[in-house]
Formats: sequence, structure tokens, C-alpha cells
Amino acid sequence: MSHAVPSQVRKLIARLFPELAKERPTPGETGSYSRPRVSAVLDLLDRVPDELIRLRPDDFSMFWANVSALRSASIDRSGSTEAVRVTPLPECKQRPLGEIDEHLAKCPDEAPPSQSVGLEFMKDQELREALSIDIRSANSCLSNHEYKACTVVAGSIIETLLLWALHVEGETSVRTKFGKAPPNALNDWTLGPLIQAAEQCNVIAPDTTSQARLAQNYRNLIHPGRQLRLRDRCDRGTALGALAGVERVVADLQKRYPAPV
Repeated sequence: MSHAVPSQVRKLIARLFPELAKERPTPGETGSYSRPRVSAVLDLLDRVPDELIRLRPDDFSMFWANVSALRSASIDRSGSTEAVRVTPLPECKQRPLGEIDEHLAKCPDEAPPSQSVGLEFMKDQELREALSIDIRSANSCLSNHEYKACTVVAGSIIETLLLWALHVEGETSVRTKFGKAPPNALNDWTLGPLIQAAEQCNVIAPDTTSQARLAQNYRNLIHPGRQLRLRDRCDRGTALGALAGVERVVADLQKRYPAPV
């Protein structure tokens, strides 16, 4: 069964219940909704993976309480299509459907894997989760035979990891150790200089440097001019090589920046 994401459910709610945005019920005020339309929303909501319902504990509890309230109100074993009548739950400003919509607005359409693929050394949770999503995406592209996308995403991951590490080392220190540092700010460096600087600062090992350079070369294949000149293109080999670069860089950063206990 294909899955749905929170934004899809919200779009369906807005389409089937356009009046919902204007609803401002008073405490205890009963409202009515079309039973088939409520069922359609609940059916789509059932397709949303649990890991995408990412809410604070209190919000999480109230979200599912409102889902249960709406589901219970919509059940009619006689097959009636009469309107579903619901009232706001205690402590809720809206009826269940409106509360569900507001909570879904806080949920992402993507979630990181249950583990942060070895990125625990990063203190920035937002960046760590974003990279985890990218790594999962790159591996998914490989599984789906989307080799060009995998190669490009993997190269981008390496670039982000090395930029993060060089910021940890400190730009002044990096420039002192890397005599060929570009004149522009560190954030504006391309992957080539980032790899060179990371090697000079002992952030990554020589073997990792070689693998990262291969990933850089593979990513360059996306440029039409280069592809025409070399008669080469991204394939399973370039995708695997780029992902290997990601794995090597992560392994080296794990050693240099131990995860906080």
C-alpha cells in the first residue's frame, strides 16, 4: 500500500471542507460534516506512516485524541450517510477535524531514519536530521536505479559534511594549514577545495580523500558539456562510488569528533 504524507491529508481536508478555515466554534458547540468526506480523510490519514507524525508529547496526545473522536463519531454500522456530528474536545479550540488539520501543519513530509546513520557527532540536530534524510534518499535512489540522482545527492552530502567539519576546525586554522585556500569565504568553497582542505587539516584520511575526489568527478558528469566531451554518464558504478565516499567521510568524522556522551 502506497503511503501518504501530512501535506496531502491537509490538501484533501481543504478541498473537501473549504468552510473549515472559517470555523470558530464556541465551547461545546456541535458541528456536522459529510460522513463520506470524513471517511475519505480518515482513510488517507491511515496511510500516513507513524514516523511522520512528529509532534511534541502534548500535541501528539491531543492529535490522536481528536482522530479517535472523529473516527468514533463517523462510525455508523447501519450504513447511513447522515452527517457526522462532532463537538470540540475539552481544552480544544476547534472541532476534531480542525484540530487534526492544525497538528498536521506541524508535521514534516519526510522523516530521518530511526538512527542518524552515524552522525551523532553533530550537535546540530536539524542539520543531522537533514543529512540523515539525504543519505536515506541517496540509498533509495540507488535501489530505484536512479543513478544520476544518487550520484548528485551523495556528492552534495560529502560537501556538507566537509564544510561542517572545517567550520569546527575554524576558518582561520584551516587557512593557516591550507596554503591554497580560495580567497572567498569558507561557505562559498566548492567541493574540490573542501576536499583538499580537509586532507591538509587531517580531517579525512588519504584513502578517503581519493574516494571523495572520485565522487567529485562523478558529480561533474551532470554537466552537459563534460558528458558530451567524455562520452560518459552516471551509472550504477558512479552511484556506488559516490555513496562509498559518503561512508568513508562519515567514518573519518566519527573518529575525529567523538559523539557527546
